[in-house]
Amino acid sequence: MCNLGEGIYERAMEKGMEKGVEQEKRNSERKEREAALEMLKDRLSFEQIARYMKLSVEAVADIARENKLI
Repeated sequence: MCNLGEGIYERAMEKGMEKGVEQEKRNSERKEREAALEMLKDRLSFEQIARYMKLSVEAVADIARENKLI
């Protein structure tokens, strides 16, 4: 492969890896929110959820508001 082709290939691989990392981060955040939502539905306190999920109490309150639980 010529140098130009190698450079293009490497940039494409880097971009693909960056996109994969971003997607994994979004998936992880979605799963965290879903877990916190289930805890809210089970009527755990905001403080308990925040402690278990390593979130702020405000973040838990935001999830509750977004899902019309408060």
